[in-house]
Amino acid sequence: MVSNRLTSVSFSRRSFVQKMGLGMGASLLGPLANNLIREAQGQASGRRVFLYFSAPNGINPGYIFSPGGALQDTNMMNEGIPSPTKAVNTTDFMLPEAFSTLDKSQVLMIDGLQNHPRAGAEDGGHSMAYMALSCVPGTDPEHLKPGNITFDQHLANTLSADTPRKSVLVGISSKQDQDMKEMSYALGPDKPIAAFQNPVLLFKDLFGSAMASAGGAGKPNNRNRLLFDGLRYDIPRLESQLAGPEKNKLSQYLATVESYEKSLAKAGSLSCSTPETPTLTQAGDAVPVLESLQTMGAIALLCGMTNVMCVDVGNGDSHDFGPNVDTLLTRVGQVPGEGSSLGDVGHMESPIQKPVIDATYKWLSGMAQTTLNTLKTTAGVQSAFALIQSDNGETHHSGHGRWPLVLVGDAGSMAKFNGRFVRLVGQPLLFDVYMALLQSLGIAQGTFGTHSDGMGPNNAYGEPRVVSRGALPEVFG
Repeated sequence: MVSNRLTSVSFSRRSFVQKMGLGMGASLLGPLANNLIREAQGQASGRRVFLYFSAPNGINPGYIFSPGGALQDTNMMNEGIPSPTKAVNTTDFMLPEAFSTLDKSQVLMIDGLQNHPRAGAEDGGHSMAYMALSCVPGTDPEHLKPGNITFDQHLANTLSADTPRKSVLVGISSKQDQDMKEMSYALGPDKPIAAFQNPVLLFKDLFGSAMASAGGAGKPNNRNRLLFDGLRYDIPRLESQLAGPEKNKLSQYLATVESYEKSLAKAGSLSCSTPETPTLTQAGDAVPVLESLQTMGAIALLCGMTNVMCVDVGNGDSHDFGPNVDTLLTRVGQVPGEGSSLGDVGHMESPIQKPVIDATYKWLSGMAQTTLNTLKTTAGVQSAFALIQSDNGETHHSGHGRWPLVLVGDAGSMAKFNGRFVRLVGQPLLFDVYMALLQSLGIAQGTFGTHSDGMGPNNAYGEPRVVSRGALPEVFG
């Protein structure tokens, strides 16, 4: 039995799970149990969690991103958006509709960043793909191959060093026949890593095929207890090994996981003929598919299976991969029609484009805030924050000279997200924001943001290097 008195005892994760005799619930309950053990022994785990949410078509700073009172030209559309000429740093603003589901007191909105693959170039295009998270041009002209490790995976090397999984990567696109999709995340130069688009495969990957079968995954009439039916043997066995305080905490954590599980089942997107042979119906409606994928990722975070989760809509190119979001528009009282596909809406005028993009980012922001709120009460979580951005900067046909983004949550003492909107002049780099976050988290740069010649940030085209400002003291100081 484990109690608060056993401060001199140290269990390895593997040995403790083996001693408990956990069966198919080991992947889910093992990490959670180890957090409880560390707490009981006075060993605070100090978990730090990173969430990433991205969608295509840019976040236009004129009429989507900037809060009231800080707008520039509200008629700015797809091309030719000028760099800002007046700096702004204020707490006196209302959140834009696209981010109104966030807790303003924990928000930092930043405008005026650049992420050019070429110094001063108006590159245009529909996505920066891997460069949105790597700040390094791809090793091919279209940036379809990663130039270096992406920010999420660089963080995961440290934040998830002691968890069973480095990260959980999920996404949706118009390519419903692809169970996995590469376009956003990378382990290093020319080393892409795919995101799950198939809920059934993610379920089996996280929790095991036996759990999926026992819980009823893939059985449309038996979706209410996807995880907990598979844990009927393991939960009592784990409880019998824990002292009263730890057993009570376990009950609290399991109740939280169960609430997420119910929302997953409600989405209903795990239906297919059998877990082994998923069909296209599971990916037929992008909105509930992404919600079930994100829910499973959140469960992995809550239980300590990983400390990094990324959610990607469009997977790197709006025209080729932007999904249809009819269901989302119907929920918010819009009539689906022209512009319902995120592959098309970037070319629409603002009366059509704005409501669709607003609804998309409000949806993603709501997922981020709900997950952050729950993580606050989760075992051993010291800090958790989310980054929300487009993979293409400011607009559909972006010059990538403005890269609006939102940070929310808690990234450590040096990075204060305290209800501010900041507009920067002089085009500092998106890379600088990433570097400031690494500094706040106490994580070394390593090879992040560098090219094969070891220099960075740079452009790999023989043109002048883009100059980094460093840690942006006007934002994070």
